[in-house]
Amino acid sequence: MKKTASVSLLSLIGALSLFPVIASATSITASVTNPGTGTGQLADINDTFVHGPFTISYAGDPNSFGSTEDVTAGDGLDESWDWSFDYRNAYDPLVFNAATVLSKAELTLKLVGNSQQVQAGGSENARILWLSTFSVLFPAVDQEITATFDLLDYYTSAQVMERFVSTDYDGTGTIRMRFLDDAVVNYAELSLTTAAVPEPATLLLVGLGLAGLGFMRQCKA
Repeated sequence: MKKTASVSLLSLIGALSLFPVIASATSITASVTNPGTGTGQLADINDTFVHGPFTISYAGDPNSFGSTEDVTAGDGLDESWDWSFDYRNAYDPLVFNAATVLSKAELTLKLVGNSQQVQAGGSENARILWLSTFSVLFPAVDQEITATFDLLDYYTSAQVMERFVSTDYDGTGTIRMRFLDDAVVNYAELSLTTAAVPEPATLLLVGLGLAGLGFMRQCKA
């Protein structure tokens, strides 16, 4: 009787292990807004021009530096918009860390075509410093568009999280982005979502279930 009861209990554990409890995915979001689109002069190749959380810095060809389009900040030409997504007060380091696997890294940009840009349409590049660029279609002059991308279409989860946990640039818990030329970034948002994984308790249950199934085979033998 005891043997039968033990087998029944282990059978139940084995059955339960076939239905693992999956931890729900966790998302954190950070955003930055450009409060203005004014212009200013870049007098030196190392100068920057700041609008709130955004910094425009020269990103053109050093050999051509000095031409009118290169030294006017905020005109959509030959400089770059840099900003950081700051999660430092919004994330659990036990959840978002070097080992985190992301299921989504959704970037949303609100872009306005500048009236002084060289082209009336086309594409420009954005990137996480210093990874490879990806192409962004920018709007017609004086029109705002909203563009959304999953960064995992361009980078691996590990590459994104490597920037998140790095102390470079703005420190752990931030991700620095850059948008190059031709359109003004009015708003940017990045939402990181973890991949769902089995709870630790579920993994223990699976182990017990496998042990139970093995014991059942011995009892039948």
